[in-house]
Amino acid sequence: YEAKRAGRRTWVVFDEAMHARLARSGPIQAALRVAIERGELSIDYQPIVDLETGRMSTVEALLRWTHPELGVLDPAEFIPIAEESGHIIVIGEWVLRQACAQWMRWQAQDAAAAPAGISVNLSRVQMALGSHLVTVVNDALESTGMPPEALQLEITERELMKDPGAARELLLALASLGARLALDDFGTGTSSLACLREHPFHSVKIDRSYVTGLSHDRHVLAVAHATVNVIENLGMVSVAEGVETQAELATLQALGCRFGQGRLFAPPLPPDRVLGALKV
Repeated sequence: YEAKRAGRRTWVVFDEAMHARLARSGPIQAALRVAIERGELSIDYQPIVDLETGRMSTVEALLRWTHPELGVLDPAEFIPIAEESGHIIVIGEWVLRQACAQWMRWQAQDAAAAPAGISVNLSRVQMALGSHLVTVVNDALESTGMPPEALQLEITERELMKDPGAARELLLALASLGARLALDDFGTGTSSLACLREHPFHSVKIDRSYVTGLSHDRHVLAVAHATVNVIENLGMVSVAEGVETQAELATLQALGCRFGQGRLFAPPLPPDRVLGALKV
């Protein structure tokens, strides 16, 4: 299973680190079954900023888990376990409904300061649900009263390329609801820029590996420049991930990138701190 996770036509050697990870994954998987009912899961929201004005445009919903015995768990550890066990289906639906409801609360509290939209990530397991996922999204919108255009669903490049045909059908169905779509972690997978015109994306999130290399690698700079140009010329919105320094910000502004997300602007925040973030 470790070799399958690493990719096809490969092998791995069993070691102590793998043993420790496997021994830990069992209790985590068991605890995931009741994490929602026990109120252990929460959602932080990281602002996505207009690079021209410095104002918060939208936010991304990020799942958090504080276990009473294991403490704060890294999403990079427990989300893959949730996907493998299938628990991500229930958890993903919970995140979607909570995020939509939270956006509505912000609107009621202070519409002028509230983010214009909210992004929610979709996992490969959720995408495999096909038409059922469309029903789940529609139900979340209707039950909370959230306008569809305020919801953005993020899909990673790797998941998109596993079955491009099925992914395109699913994305078209989601877009027909009025929701916006974002291609996440662009530049880390195997797709070409041509795939952007074949899917109904509203925005493309450029992976942070490009952003961190902007200031010291002219090849990365050239690729990032070309990528931003293609995204914008296709009528989509470019978003840079992992912006952490003023130098990165200045370079992205010079490249014509529209939006940015990262700790330079704000870390992921609990719901009650979002409206006060990035007031200019």
